[in-house]
Amino acid sequence: MRRGPSTLAYDKVDRTKITEVPVGFSSVELKDNLVDVLPVFTGNEPFVLKNQLNTPVELILPSNYGFPSVGTTMVANTDYIKNNRGVFLRFLKATMKAQEYFIANRDQTIQIAIQYGGTATSKDQHAFIYDVSAPDMKSPKGVGWIDKNAWQQNIDLLLSLGVIKTKPNIDDLVDTSLMDEVLKDGKVVFP
Repeated sequence: MRRGPSTLAYDKVDRTKITEVPVGFSSVELKDNLVDVLPVFTGNEPFVLKNQLNTPVELILPSNYGFPSVGTTMVANTDYIKNNRGVFLRFLKATMKAQEYFIANRDQTIQIAIQYGGTATSKDQHAFIYDVSAPDMKSPKGVGWIDKNAWQQNIDLLLSLGVIKTKPNIDDLVDTSLMDEVLKDGKVVFP
């Protein structure tokens, strides 16, 4: 999904008055004043721009313009899940249990990231990544909870803005049945 065009369309920006420039993954285009606006991964690029490239930034988040976030998505082969349901459930439970630990243990999580992630990323940057990531991982129904309504809102918005031409069936895209087995009362059922 392309968020840039939908965010511009939401605010009725005339794209004919904008020069769109292809960019890479380093954010130097913003630093070098080649562009005025740059799509970024909020988990790391704002930190790099501000602290390593000495470039002040103001985040314009799509969620502030009616584009609800659906979190980090896991995509799996449906035949694999059908034929290996137990394996996939164990994978999801382990992943979601790690997310619970991540949320509950900020300092230890940062230390683990430093220990196993190498020295290319500073402690401050790991802290920034944690602080940006943790809130999006939380849900009253438990980590990893899939909100079909948010997905449907995304589909409806993308269709209304012309980003997609046909409306897919939400049930063909989102399957919550596994999460019903992973979570109980907002906590991961583990092991």
